[in-house]
Amino acid sequence: MFRHRAFTTAVSALFLYSGAMFGLTVLLPLYFQIAQGESPLRAGLLIAPFGLGAIVTMTIGGRISDRNGARNLGVLGIAVVALASLVYTRIGVGTPHPLLVLTTFVVGLGHGLIAAPVMATIYQGLPRAAVPAATATANILVRVGSSLGTAVLAVMLQVYIRSQIPGASGNLADAAAHRDPHTVQALVRAFGHSFWWTAAIAAVAMVPALLLPRRPMPPA
Repeated sequence: MFRHRAFTTAVSALFLYSGAMFGLTVLLPLYFQIAQGESPLRAGLLIAPFGLGAIVTMTIGGRISDRNGARNLGVLGIAVVALASLVYTRIGVGTPHPLLVLTTFVVGLGHGLIAAPVMATIYQGLPRAAVPAATATANILVRVGSSLGTAVLAVMLQVYIRSQIPGASGNLADAAAHRDPHTVQALVRAFGHSFWWTAAIAAVAMVPALLLPRRPMPPA
């Protein structure tokens, strides 16, 4: 299957992109709860616009990719996610929630342009008999990429917490237990530095996305 360009480039793009996206969706609720002191319910509501944005673009992304291919949509979607992630790197203690909610909505818009078109590209040019194996392989790699990205971002967050808060172990519960202004400001900086990794991993996913087939193959 990896001899097929469409399969290899699509799976590679999804592997890297899933690492960035799932890492982001893990860090955001933690940021709202630990650095901002929000409840789990409010943290969930604050990231709900991600799903709303994805709904908007998923409805049109598939139709566009059927006619024009997935490359342009995939590159555009990843670029939107990477650029929107840069907003999170600039967060501060006083960053207004509406700005973060709007940014999360924009990330969802980018995600909707990536998911369906790039996933459909996996099967482009494969013989019918290879479809089950391609599905299993793609699902495994996407899940491994998601777990790897989450682990990388979690480790980097611990590293930044240790560097920002002298004597801290990197444990989120210990850091959250001290709600003095200095600790909160240090936590916000640690999260901001960690979000750079989301943008960087998404930017790397642009490389295989640029190698996706430009046009869909005609039906047999």
